[in-house]
Amino acid sequence: MTRIATLIAAPRDSALHEMRRHLLCQAELKLLADTSADADPVRLVRAWRPDVLLLDGGTQGSDAISTLDRTQAVNPSTRTLVFCTVLTEAFVVRALQHGAKGCLRSGISAQEIVSAVKAVRAGELWATRKTLAQAFEKLLAIHVEPQIDLDGTQVVLSTRELQIVSWMRHGMTNKQIAREMGISDTTVKTHAHNIFHKMHISGRVRLLQKLQHAPIVKHADGNTLSPPGGPVPPPQLAA
Repeated sequence: MTRIATLIAAPRDSALHEMRRHLLCQAELKLLADTSADADPVRLVRAWRPDVLLLDGGTQGSDAISTLDRTQAVNPSTRTLVFCTVLTEAFVVRALQHGAKGCLRSGISAQEIVSAVKAVRAGELWATRKTLAQAFEKLLAIHVEPQIDLDGTQVVLSTRELQIVSWMRHGMTNKQIAREMGISDTTVKTHAHNIFHKMHISGRVRLLQKLQHAPIVKHADGNTLSPPGGPVPPPQLAA
């Protein structure tokens, strides 16, 4: 049996960190570094590249959203479960939109955590059906612009990258995009760098030039979509 490489990012006085000694006894999991209280989750993910990250979101997850965006940028293959003392449906929907694979209440049993880890490692989401339905409806409402077919080669971008391309296409600056998406300028720049690298282009101007000839949309899940509203007019470059 292949054990699931799991990393805990939580303060030492948190319920999630207290659960570590119980999780060490779980045969399905391979717990990585015993992290310090002030360790940056993003730095840890970059260093350890875990299969699953158990992220402490505090009382209401106020800091978790930014961390989700940053960890997704440094290692998209890591699946993150967010733990909060107070878990509202609105927060779960927002967390799922920002890359979380599930949300759990702090203080649950080790076996429940193992079940959630196994589920997200297998590609599932861990949330109630009602919450998943709400998240799906919100994701459908996001106006995502085309992914590009460059010289007959389709470039696969993540949902977050597609959203940023969409805002770039509408002439928004990195600061405006960050404000619109509720993330930091640095996170936007990281995603933009990844987009340019995947597309083998030098920057935003070249991206917008390519987007004028992009009739094909292909999401990261492999499904091909049609651009909403037909052909898009030439973009306006931001000052």
